[in-house]
Amino acid sequence: MFCKNCGTTVRDGSEFCTSCGTKVAVTGVAEAVRTGAESKIFESDGLVVTTERFVNGSKVIRLEDIDGAALPFVDKGWTGMFTIGSIGLAMLVWGGPVWKVIGLLFLVGAYYFFKLTISCSLLLSMKSGEKLDIRVKTEEILTNLVAAINKGIGDQNRSSARALRDDLSSLPSA
Repeated sequence: MFCKNCGTTVRDGSEFCTSCGTKVAVTGVAEAVRTGAESKIFESDGLVVTTERFVNGSKVIRLEDIDGAALPFVDKGWTGMFTIGSIGLAMLVWGGPVWKVIGLLFLVGAYYFFKLTISCSLLLSMKSGEKLDIRVKTEEILTNLVAAINKGIGDQNRSSARALRDDLSSLPSA
């Protein structure tokens, strides 16, 4: 969220801008968490999961709108690493002295290609049929985010089942 007076980014849940001191309107998730209507399960890098919703920047997704579970997807760039590594290994085995040095550099390049091209995504299938692919920075954040969303969905499902069971038990028997 941003301060309307100076434009500085304000932490979710703050009542005043840390730059200019202007009172900031508490909105949505921050208000629900502050009043106890929802509890925060996870927060990191602009991603927030509460017992009712998932917030990614300005996009708010109700957990009940997610069809099934949140799925993690990690692409580690294996194809590129094996291609670069294979070329480097071939140069080491069959090349002359100069090609061996270049081959060694290819092997080092394959290692860094592998380390730097890891892509982490959160895959969500919505009940509306929409598919969301949300990029996150690290595997650790992805793992924690998926666990938090699935915990929230599971808690909601258990709560709904409990309410249904209570409603059914209050009906007169035939």
